[in-house]
Amino acid sequence: MSAWMRFFALFFLIMNAFARADDTSLNLALPTDNSALLRGENPDFYQVIERSLHGVTVRDVMEADPPSVGPNETVAELVNERMLRGEHRSFLVRYADGGLAGIVTLSDVRRLPSDRWADARVTDVMTRFADLATVEAELPVDRAMQILQQREVGQLPVVEGDGRTVVGMLTRLGVLRLIDNRAKLGA
Repeated sequence: MSAWMRFFALFFLIMNAFARADDTSLNLALPTDNSALLRGENPDFYQVIERSLHGVTVRDVMEADPPSVGPNETVAELVNERMLRGEHRSFLVRYADGGLAGIVTLSDVRRLPSDRWADARVTDVMTRFADLATVEAELPVDRAMQILQQREVGQLPVVEGDGRTVVGMLTRLGVLRLIDNRAKLGA
């Protein structure tokens, strides 16, 4: 079993622990012995994951219209008008022409003391394009999950062409929802 599958299982366990108990929660039947799961000793669980991801591309799972901000928006505006009012924890940073400048996440914002948010710009805290991992829409999603794990990030911009043209965003949560839906539907 690959390292990304073990990581994915742990991530799934954590997400399940915090998921709401209503129909929107991720409640794939998990083995009762979580330590066995993390050691890769529950083949049924991993077969569900592998079957759910077989033949799936990033395009099948990505968010086609991810939220974005401009690089000159203040961090205070980002927090108060976007992060505290919505469900998103990460935002693509785009230039006025739509080109990808980078990505800004809740983790990026948290590294900056809150008393500096009003004066700091998104460009001051974001992960810049040169340091950003991206994927193409036709990449198999299991390969994209390996990149997520290797880079220790929760999302990847999906790009085409020159690499600055964004067509979507792949998130770990999006992949978890796909697996959960497919497992519930027996697909």
